[in-house]
Amino acid sequence: MAEAKDPSVSHEDSMHLGFTFLREGMQEVGQDIRGVNRRVDEVGQRIDAVGNRIGQLSNRMDQRFNRQTATILAIAGAIIAAIKL
Repeated sequence: MAEAKDPSVSHEDSMHLGFTFLREGMQEVGQDIRGVNRRVDEVGQRIDAVGNRIGQLSNRMDQRFNRQTATILAIAGAIIAAIKL
């Protein structure tokens, strides 16, 4: 309010200062949003990496399970064949 009563500062100058501060504030908000987007992208990349590792682990567990199942069936078949003889 002091600016409005000061005769050395015109109404146009105060409007210009107001728009300048508003523009600077909007630029800061834009920078903050870009920072948040960058962090979200980094977290997304980490999640993708973890998902890939989980997928690889799942594939290895599937392979081990299949081998164990095949081994158990082969042993069961051998035992049944030995009993029948």
